[in-house]
Amino acid sequence: LALLAVLYLATPRRATAQAAAIAGGWTATMLAVHLLAGPAILPAYDFGRIAGTVHAREACGVAWVGDYAGEINFVARLTRPVTLVEAGALDKWLAAHPGGIAVDRYSNRWRGLPRQPDRVFEYRGKQLGLWLAPGDPAACAAKPAG
Repeated sequence: LALLAVLYLATPRRATAQAAAIAGGWTATMLAVHLLAGPAILPAYDFGRIAGTVHAREACGVAWVGDYAGEINFVARLTRPVTLVEAGALDKWLAAHPGGIAVDRYSNRWRGLPRQPDRVFEYRGKQLGLWLAPGDPAACAAKPAG
């Protein structure tokens, strides 16, 4: 493709025609890259895989272990705040929120926890862990918020 661009630039044309051709060539190249590489890359950045599980347990409580930058609020359509929990307090939070869910990006914290994640997902070249508190999430959903 670069060779075609050089050959095109070597032929005399008006500057605007050359600029339009280069812009069109780059657009076509980027579109091809997205179409070919997208299916292999996108799953690593997809929070949607866990959004349904988090949303279903929202009424019982959603916690994030460690630093949180709003990763799950929008994609899971949360209407309640996410609780920030330190790794050492995770078991206590899960016990106090039957049916709730806690989420953490992979870190060495997992090694020191008495309970490992119930589910692990690949995310951005790392892992995302989900801890599901025992209890029925449907029971929480029947209660009014507050």
